[in-house]
Amino acid sequence: MLAVSATGTLSLLDATELKRAPSSVPSCLSLTNVTCASTWSFDNSALFLASPQSIHRYDLTSNVLKDIYTSKSQEHISHIVCKDQGTLIYSAGEKVHLLECGSNVKIAQTIESHKSSITSLSLSNDCTLLSTTSSNAVHVHNLTLGSHTVLRGLALAGQNISTSAFHPHARTRLLLGIGKQLVVYDTTRPSGPLKSIPLSDVTLGDIVAVACSPFSKTLVAVATSGGHVGLIDLEKEKGSLFRTLNLKVPLTALGFSAEGAALYLGTEHGKVLVLDLRALDKPPKAITVSEIGCRIETMCVQRKLKPGEASTKAPTTAAATSKPAAALDANPTRKSSAQAAVLKPTPKATLSPVRPRVTRASPAQPLPSASSKDSVVSAKASPRKLSAEKKVFSPVRDPLGNSAGDIS
Repeated sequence: MLAVSATGTLSLLDATELKRAPSSVPSCLSLTNVTCASTWSFDNSALFLASPQSIHRYDLTSNVLKDIYTSKSQEHISHIVCKDQGTLIYSAGEKVHLLECGSNVKIAQTIESHKSSITSLSLSNDCTLLSTTSSNAVHVHNLTLGSHTVLRGLALAGQNISTSAFHPHARTRLLLGIGKQLVVYDTTRPSGPLKSIPLSDVTLGDIVAVACSPFSKTLVAVATSGGHVGLIDLEKEKGSLFRTLNLKVPLTALGFSAEGAALYLGTEHGKVLVLDLRALDKPPKAITVSEIGCRIETMCVQRKLKPGEASTKAPTTAAATSKPAAALDANPTRKSSAQAAVLKPTPKATLSPVRPRVTRASPAQPLPSASSKDSVVSAKASPRKLSAEKKVFSPVRDPLGNSAGDIS
């Protein structure tokens, strides 16, 4: 899903809608403040939006925007990223803050390493490294160790660092947009860049956004303020700009689709362009997000969740009651002997009318199992046998009243 914030509106577009590319889409929410940054929550269940003084949480289910934090600083919030399920990182002025978003929202840590305002934030693929850039400096912070490294060897030549992005397939590979060139660093070797890839001479404007393909490990795209898109292959020794496209409209944002087959581009005139990477000769499809042509401020695409990261909203009670039934349904023939004895009716034993006390069982004595043929037979035969024995050995009554001992 793609979240697009224009000046005054928020729109959500799912993958099916983006492939269909309608001429326009309605907004799902009106915004009173300009959105300067946005990011999805760690489990994709909510969207965080940052305005100059506040951070808001948008719930997809209820379509409600809630303020979760208001800054007391005079510096405006400029960027925001999500570290994990309970932590946001945002920048205001030259400072970076780690915000805990639990029941009690508070700033857990403040990083003050820059001397000028922050221009971009980016997290590594394992969320342990944080890059912070100002117009002329790049710092890489190890959030686990609490240390930071300053990248050296930047050939700025009067140009400013506008954006940065950690590569999703390489933890320590950092991409920087500096003027009209893409600079690649390995953060374990901070002394100088691995490569610098200049854009075409016909490119208009400076780089405003950098995006890496989630599918290809070498494909990188850059967008410029003048409307050009550069496609770069990092696999070659010095990198290669293999395609430059002129979309002839000022660009503000850039992102790959979740499967990596298309590029989404935000424009200054309130439209989202969908560029099919398999058909670069065709013009991109345009989707109008702002009917009055307001600027696309931010765009962010939901990442693909790994197994176990998706949040389960199903009630735990229903899950608990469904598991035993499912187990019985899956193995209907696997029953214990006790279950078989309960389910199978026990045949009634034929009681002798002469000696009914013979078949009377003791309360502590278990009944014979219905599954055993021998026990059933013995239960039926025992009254007759005992009855016969009783008739043979009982004394014969004398009609004259004499006892048995007097008979010779």
